[in-house]
Amino acid sequence: MSVLAEMEQAGPPAGGPPPQVVQIEALGKKQGITSMVLDIALIAMLALMIWRPM
Repeated sequence: MSVLAEMEQAGPPAGGPPPQVVQIEALGKKQGITSMVLDIALIAMLALMIWRPM
C-alpha cells in the first residue's frame, strides 16, 4: 500500500508513467505466478484425496 500512497503524494510526472508503476507491475506478475503455483498444489492435493494412490 505504500507504493500507492507515494503515487498519490508525488503527483503526475512530466513525461511517461511514474516509476512506481514498474514496481506495481512486478508485484502483479509475482502475485500471478504465486497464484498459479497455489492453484496447481490445490488441484494435486484434491486429486490425491479423491483418487488414493496405492
